[in-house]
Amino acid sequence: MPIRFNTRAAQGQSLVEFSLLLPILLLLVMGLLLFGIVFGVQITLTEAATAGARQAVVEEYCSLPPTGHHNTEIYDAVVNALGWLGKGNVQSIVVYLAGDDGSIGGTKDTINPASGSSTGNFVNSERCGVGIYVGVEVTYRQEVFIPFINLITGDEIILRAQRVEMVRQ
Repeated sequence: MPIRFNTRAAQGQSLVEFSLLLPILLLLVMGLLLFGIVFGVQITLTEAATAGARQAVVEEYCSLPPTGHHNTEIYDAVVNALGWLGKGNVQSIVVYLAGDDGSIGGTKDTINPASGSSTGNFVNSERCGVGIYVGVEVTYRQEVFIPFINLITGDEIILRAQRVEMVRQ
């Protein structure tokens, strides 16, 4: 006597299994999506910090009179390199004299990302000697907009990118 399977019960079982796995699969896909976005933001921030550090050590910048702060060129370079991110979620742009290991020294300017104005702790003549290391750090706030993922990561992720360049004139 042949064994008969109830195909209707098998279809119901598949539906139950799918409904149990679907939330896990969606969470995994959304997590991968967020990872891709954060990875793209981090690459863009690194490029922006690199553009700012290059601008901080170029010859034209160092030849400006040392009577004031000329961070607008650095600010413009960073903002232009941000491209698709824009400056809306940038929390800070810091220009600093770095140690040989790239660490932030005591002398630094913090540039307000909204206006481009700086705190003005040192003038360009201090950072334009040959062999001096100048760094730029960009801090960015990435909102987590994917439901349930923000339960794991919080509502925002703070990303930082630093770049240090040596003056070689």
